[in-house]
Amino acid sequence: MAPYNGVWMDTDEVSSMSRWFQTASNTLKTVSGALRAAMILLQTTALTGLVGGFVLERFIGRIQPPIEELSEYCAEISRDLDLAVRNFQDANSTNAGRFG
Repeated sequence: MAPYNGVWMDTDEVSSMSRWFQTASNTLKTVSGALRAAMILLQTTALTGLVGGFVLERFIGRIQPPIEELSEYCAEISRDLDLAVRNFQDANSTNAGRFG
């Protein structure tokens, strides 16, 4: 069995991953908003009798909700990673004088 070397975390790398997920979340929210705007425009054209607009609105209506959900998952992962780093750093500073 390998010797116990303690718990280690590359906090800079985990923080970088958190920022990446937050950026992905913001980008996906922007895409979702643009798709929602396109759906509204296409619903308007569908009312005026353009069948192609109706078909596109249905297609966008099917892909927009999963993109919104993915955005929420990315934001949640970002928050979880930030919390993991914060808890790790707090535990290190709290226990610094207790062990060693």
